[in-house]
Amino acid sequence: EIAATSSPFLKSHVCKNTFTNTASSSSSRCSRHYSNTAARSLRAKSISKFNFQKSKSEPKSKSNSPKSKSKSNLQQIISPPLLQDNRQKKVLIIGSSGSLGSTIAAQLKYHHDCVVIGSDIHPPQSQEKVDCIDAYIQLLPLDDDDSNDADSDGGGGNSSSEITIDNLLHGLRSGISNLYNDVGRVEFDAIICTSGGFAMDESVSESGEGEGEGEGGDKQVVGNVYETMLQMNYYPVVAAGEIVKEHIKTTTKVDRYGNDNGSGGGGGGLFIVLGAAAALSPAPGMVAYASSKIAAHYYIQTLGAMTGRALRKEHKIQRMNDVGLDIRRRNDCLDSMTALAILPVMLNTEANRVALLGSSTGTDTSTSTEDCSTWTKPEDIAKEIGAWIDTPAIRPHSGSLVKVVTEDNETEFK
Repeated sequence: EIAATSSPFLKSHVCKNTFTNTASSSSSRCSRHYSNTAARSLRAKSISKFNFQKSKSEPKSKSNSPKSKSKSNLQQIISPPLLQDNRQKKVLIIGSSGSLGSTIAAQLKYHHDCVVIGSDIHPPQSQEKVDCIDAYIQLLPLDDDDSNDADSDGGGGNSSSEITIDNLLHGLRSGISNLYNDVGRVEFDAIICTSGGFAMDESVSESGEGEGEGEGGDKQVVGNVYETMLQMNYYPVVAAGEIVKEHIKTTTKVDRYGNDNGSGGGGGGLFIVLGAAAALSPAPGMVAYASSKIAAHYYIQTLGAMTGRALRKEHKIQRMNDVGLDIRRRNDCLDSMTALAILPVMLNTEANRVALLGSSTGTDTSTSTEDCSTWTKPEDIAKEIGAWIDTPAIRPHSGSLVKVVTEDNETEFK
């Protein structure tokens, strides 16, 4: 996904925080500024665990592997029997074929000992992206003749079904049921939605010529780009949210009113979606994109307000009124889960470098003034998510919009 650069006058309602901790990697430094005083004693252990842990079985990079080989191996993991594994943590990633989704999958599988279930409308088309997941759910049926065509972000194939919330939800439900052989309620420690895409608003000249011109000289319906952005950036979030209510991990450490009962932060499930910092301020020229991201932000803020780990006092009042109590009565997972949106400014992916710099390496800047040192590497986001899964006490408060800011290759989560 191309997360468009935000306005310099960016104002946000992200979580405000009180302490900082820094974790270094070989190429960048990440720090957190969200508040959670209970996490102070746990942080040093957490960093050494998730940031520097060596992989036991991480394969070497195979970015140029033949598609035929990756397709063959993919068929072996699409419908395996029930996953019998000693690893306790299970993670579902929606959008696992993209750059960010596959990076998160690799981090969680190789460095956090998670069973990773990938899902997407495009199957992974490189061996590396196949290897980083333990199983795969195809969300929508593929056209028979197009299953080998790769898109710009590493996925392949064109879906033969329309992208709707119901179709995505059906694909997820049936995939989970088939994967675990209808054994009952399967609980995931985390459900992560990285699906998304970017498009500028359609421009139509007064004469009817240009990008907006359709067949016969008629002007193209402007709503097309709005519908496409909703399909890419909002519909997957809603479908994932319904799966969260059905399959996210629950715990009895937090009561229905959100009281911790001395558990030190609770150990409930984690729901994460990909937002965009650009949607926090006016974005002329990309209203469709920003609107779809704002919808995703609102979904997380509202869901988070109903959880036991929400921060704001007025949310507690909403949780305890008749409507709030009824929602929580029907969804036990809300007592302990955390819902968050991660808002990068620009992701440093190959697709973005090619689109904006004309070079996959980011070194050819002859035609662009963009500075890649302010772009966030997917690895930084993946490591932060890994820390949140391993140590629930250091998670931001539920419903937070966590803005990701990178300067001079140093990344902060605010």
